Amino acid sequence: MPANLDLTAVASLHRQLLAARGHDLQVDATRLTRIGGLGLQLLLAAQSAWKADGRRFGVENLSQEAEAGLSLLGLPADAFLDDEG
Repeated sequence: MPANLDLTAVASLHRQLLAARGHDLQVDATRLTRIGGLGLQLLLAAQSAWKADGRRFGVENLSQEAEAGLSLLGLPADAFLDDEG
């Protein structure tokens, strides 16, 4: 995942997510420091799609900055933890 998940980065991440569809996925967010509304929508949509497919989806290694960004957007830091593991 890029450091800044904003409008310019969403298209690339969307392509990568589509390529991984049908498989369990853990997204490494180590570099993520800033997340915009569109980036959040993409992650929420991916989480929903993976759940509908019966697959596991999670975002791991959130930085404090990314956690703060999620909080500003109204989500807890654990919103993208994989429920299964």
